[in-house]
Order: sequence, then structure tokens, then C-alpha cells
Amino acid sequence: MIALAFGRAMENKRFARFFCAPAPQQNSNIILLQHKKMRTAKHKAYKQWLFALAMMLTAGASVNAQMSVTKFEKTTDQEARIGSPRTNTNDGKLYALIKITTDLTCTDFVNFNFGGVGYGDIDCEKGTWVYAPAGARRISINHKLAGSLENHDLPMTLEAGTVYVMELASGRQHTYLEHTSNIGYVTFEGHVIGATLKINNETEIMADAYWRKNLPAGAYDYEISAPNYETERGKVTVRGEEKTPVNIKMRSSLGEVRITSTPEDGASILIDDKMQDGKTTPATIELNKGKYSITVTKKFYKLDKQEVQVKAGAQTQLNVELKPNFAVVSVHSADNGKIFIDDNFVANGSWQDRLAAGPHRLRV
Repeated sequence: MIALAFGRAMENKRFARFFCAPAPQQNSNIILLQHKKMRTAKHKAYKQWLFALAMMLTAGASVNAQMSVTKFEKTTDQEARIGSPRTNTNDGKLYALIKITTDLTCTDFVNFNFGGVGYGDIDCEKGTWVYAPAGARRISINHKLAGSLENHDLPMTLEAGTVYVMELASGRQHTYLEHTSNIGYVTFEGHVIGATLKINNETEIMADAYWRKNLPAGAYDYEISAPNYETERGKVTVRGEEKTPVNIKMRSSLGEVRITSTPEDGASILIDDKMQDGKTTPATIELNKGKYSITVTKKFYKLDKQEVQVKAGAQTQLNVELKPNFAVVSVHSADNGKIFIDDNFVANGSWQDRLAAGPHRLRV
């Protein structure tokens, strides 16, 4: 409480004198003003100044208000190990993470002192989070408006990479707006490393198997794609200061086509007019789902071209019946003469082999 005591105006003096003294039986300050006679205008100005000073001191009285810890528990949350880990550069260990529920504004905290093991790191992005050094058993807290909490004994020793929750009461009688963050975060697991994520009009590469993204509270459409996998789409609702996990089960978009040929094997294979080097019938080829043009060709047979639909996770059979495009020709020379087919020497005396359909030049 701040008490203001005004003395009577005294004659023939043009200045004011004041001094501070404790009020009887009270811990707060009393400003006792004794002032001599002054002009009316100055008297009024001093009164306005003193009133403003009293208001500031009254507002500042809450600085000495006490904070208290009403709850402190260990959790199974993995945020300090997987989601948002931090390493203490002094000892190389992971920090413990304390998530604080309080009506105090995070940015007004001055520091968190954990005694002989060091100070904590304050993170106001996701709420009121404090990264604390492992091994701490005691905490002191300083806040710009709520004062301080000194040497509070924790119910347990803080462990590296472990998440704790703490409820902190301010003990203030003044009304403050509760501080809440409008930022939450969504985590994705089960996707393929290197997959592309589209969300919130942004595209990024998911370089790890556990992927986290901070987002303002709200509803979002997301799309995750990767080569040789089905594109996964969905909706997610993010809430402020909360973790929203999304488990992705990416399905392979690959299927198989099994190509065989009769009456002969060894036919070459083209897919969408591209030669499949090293692939001849019979062959099993892995393809993304979709429609393909498959050509099977072999010397002395007509080219066969068909369209097939490959389904993800399934095998499509393509059995090609090759149609002959040749005749078996026999040539005999009575005098064991040389035989030429299309000006190419093939034998002496007699010859029998396939010739492709069409005109040919024979010379003996």
C-alpha cells in the first residue's frame, strides 16, 4: 500500500520538501509530503505529479508478488529427444525440457536458474518451454512482473532428454490476460526419406524419417509424394501449443509385367518404343502403375505390339504368340557350286535355312 500524506501549505515559502518514511505497522512505503506556501498553479502541478507517482508505485507493488509451483511431473513425451532436442554445450548431454503452464507471459521471464548446474534456455515459440540442464534439483525463477521464486526444490532430479510439466501460479491479485500461443506443430512419420511435402502453399523435401513443421492453428490439406510411391493426400487440424501427429503409410506404386513369347523365346522387348537392354523373353519387368505400349520383336517373326495396364502391387501377364514371317528355303547345286543369297556366300553344293518373307536374290 502506498499512503500519501499532504502537509498544510506554509506561508512565505516557494519550494516543496518531501521525504519517504515507513507507515506505522505497514511494510509498504509512505511518501509524506510537507510543503511550504507556493503559488496556486505550482501547487496544482505538484499534486498532479505526486498522484502520477503514487499510481506508478502502486502498479509496481505487484513486483514483489510471489510465484509458486503447484505441479511438477515427469512425462513420456519424446519432444526432448526426437521432436525438439537441444544439447548442453557444457557437458554434451541433452537438455531436459520443462513445459510450463502459467498465466504469466513467457517473454517477461528474465531467467531460470538451476543452481550449480547452470541456467535454462527459454523458448517462447511453442508456449512457455524451458530447456534445463540435466542433474538439476533446484530452481529459481525471475519474472519482470511477478517477481521471483527462490531455491524451489524439485521433487526429482532432472534427466537428460526427458520432458516434464510444471504448473506455475503467480500469486498476483492483478488481472492479466492469459498467454496462449497460436502456433502448433504437426509431425509426420512413416513416409519415405526424401519425399516431397506440400502444405500451407509450401513445398519442401522431407529429409528425415521424422518430420516436424510449425504451423499456425487451423486446418490444412497436405500432399506427400515420392518416386515409385502412391501420392498420399489428407487433411490435418493443428491446434495452438499442441503436437498433431500424422502417421503416413506410403504404398508402392510399382507393379510387374511378365512377358513371354511362343513359339520361341529370346524376343527383344521395347516399352513405349524404348529398347529394354538386356531384357528378352521370358522377362519380368517392374514398372510404375499405368498404361504402357509393349513391343516384342524377333528375327523371322512379325513384330507384335500391345498395350497393357500395370497395377500397383500386382503382376500383369503378357503372352505373345509370335507369327512367322519367313520360309524355309533349300538350295542344291549338282556340281558343288558356290551358293549366294542376296550376294552373300552361304554354302557350297547345298544350303537350307530361313529367309524372311519378301524378294531375295539367289546365285549359284
